[in-house]
Amino acid sequence: MAPSLSDEEVLEITRQVVALERYFGYAVDVEWAVEGGVYVLQSRPETVWSRKAAEAKWTSTGDIIKDIVYNLLTFKL
Repeated sequence: MAPSLSDEEVLEITRQVVALERYFGYAVDVEWAVEGGVYVLQSRPETVWSRKAAEAKWTSTGDIIKDIVYNLLTFKL
């Protein structure tokens, strides 16, 4: 099965979210759409994940797509 997003689209979404977090100075929850480009529809303060204990550690393999999926799937609440 083909992925819904290309690697480039995932990287662009990541760039935009990081830019918003730097601008606002806090973690954000972002709604976005992809149609001939990546568009931010709305952004608001993120209120769940940023309050979790910082005990989880990021695991990196050097492949950002695999890292994101792996870390999201293995994160324990």
